[in-house]
This record gives sequence, structure tokens and C-alpha cells, in this order.
Amino acid sequence: MAEPTPLKRTWSVLWKILLFLVLFGYLIVVVFPLLWLFYTSLKDDRAIFMSPVFASRLPSSAMGEFSAGLGRCAFLPLLFQ
Repeated sequence: MAEPTPLKRTWSVLWKILLFLVLFGYLIVVVFPLLWLFYTSLKDDRAIFMSPVFASRLPSSAMGEFSAGLGRCAFLPLLFQ
């Protein structure tokens, strides 16, 4: 099998860098807002307006209330239909 030429190798590396940058941009545009949405859903209203960024602490009962709300509704059975 023939060894790739230096020009082909250069294009291959540039293509991989471009692909990485596109996927990283996708991560920033799509995944970060979803993480922000989940994190702020665990905060109470006062904490959101005091510090809308990630720096504030979550209340200790946040996950308990979140799971209790999912338990009260029929969300999970409907999810798997």
C-alpha cells in the first residue's frame, strides 16, 4: 500500500481540526443551554434572580422536590409508550 503524500496528510489533519471545531461549536450551542436549563430548574425563584449564573448554591431539597414532582405525575409511564 502506498504511503500518503504530505499534502494528503496535511488535508487530513486540517479536516480533523475543522470537524473538532464544528462539533465543539455544536456542544456550546446545544448542550450548554440544556445543562443551564436543568441547573436553573433546581433553583428557587429568589436564587435565580440573585445570581443567574452557576455560582449560587442549590437548596438541599431541590432534587427531592424535582423527583417528587415526577412521581406525582404520570410522566415516566407516558415516556416509555
